Amino acid sequence: MLSLNKLEKQVHQYLSAMIRSDEKVARQFFSANFGINASQTLSQYLVQQLNEFAEKAPKYLVKNQFDLQIIRYDESMVHYCVLNTSGVLILEHIWALDGKGLFVGDQSQFQVIPKLQFCQKTGRKETINRCIAIKTFDVSIGKVLPLSVDIFDLKLSKSDFDDVYNCRFKMVDDEFNGKILPVNIYPVGNYPPERRQVYLKGKDHPFFQSSMYPDIQHNQLFFDAETKSIVTAVGIVTEDKKYHFYKFPDSPIKLNIPIVAATLMDGNDHDWALQL
Repeated sequence: MLSLNKLEKQVHQYLSAMIRSDEKVARQFFSANFGINASQTLSQYLVQQLNEFAEKAPKYLVKNQFDLQIIRYDESMVHYCVLNTSGVLILEHIWALDGKGLFVGDQSQFQVIPKLQFCQKTGRKETINRCIAIKTFDVSIGKVLPLSVDIFDLKLSKSDFDDVYNCRFKMVDDEFNGKILPVNIYPVGNYPPERRQVYLKGKDHPFFQSSMYPDIQHNQLFFDAETKSIVTAVGIVTEDKKYHFYKFPDSPIKLNIPIVAATLMDGNDHDWALQL
């Protein structure tokens, strides 16, 4: 098992290579037994991630400088967060490791994104749901089954805008802290179910930022992301029922028609939905 110092150095070197768009160096930190990650081969994954780093780095990093924090690790996995020099969360990742401490794919056909969904409707009490967002690539999902007796109010829906299924649920006596939950994903057709050990992110995360609701003022949307987390995406519904999506947006967003609802996604992947 790598020591914490060696693991930090390795992850830092990998991230520096990605920020420099140096695919050759970045590839050295992946296992020969990488397999697939969210249905992608290593080459596909690197292309997608290099494109994302190329978007994020100029916007959120000053002179490509960043801080790295290891949240959890053992001989089989590492969970880390990347911060800019102001301490704002830029990205987070959990990797499986091989015997040499190199990154291994999750061997899954799906991209699984756990989150909390905060919803505030005018004049009503805030509601909070657990959610596992599952992006599919070649198959559809028939059922998602979290394996816990504490689960209730389970609902599965498909996004109207992309190939993402949202499995929403509540848990008995939930304090909304981080925990690991086994989940079975059942594809449609002649496919076996896929078992995943999903780390549910929670309010006890060191970079959780409370109350990141956007502010709707007629046809403008304002938000603040200066403390712990960037805003990775915003979805807006206007009075004419049209949907508008913005990736890595700046505040404010101004439209030509009144805004009736908006959802902000923060750097922890949590959703903050405001409905007038």
